[in-house]
Amino acid sequence: MMTDNVNKLEYLLKQLNHVITSMRYSAARALGEYGDPAAIEPLLQTLKNDPVPAVRDAARIALLELGVDPTFAD
Repeated sequence: MMTDNVNKLEYLLKQLNHVITSMRYSAARALGEYGDPAAIEPLLQTLKNDPVPAVRDAARIALLELGVDPTFAD
């Protein structure tokens, strides 16, 4: 069971760098729902660096779901 959770988290984290925008967007949203604090730093990087506003918004929402205020993420 633990391996499945680790595999899901790893998969979603890798998708944050996918070439297809919708994959990055979906991964960010799923990571927020998944609730693992290990996603915080990758989501902060997505918020800062992704070129697509919708993906950055998804990362911002996910961070809020994880209890992180993205306002101070600079």
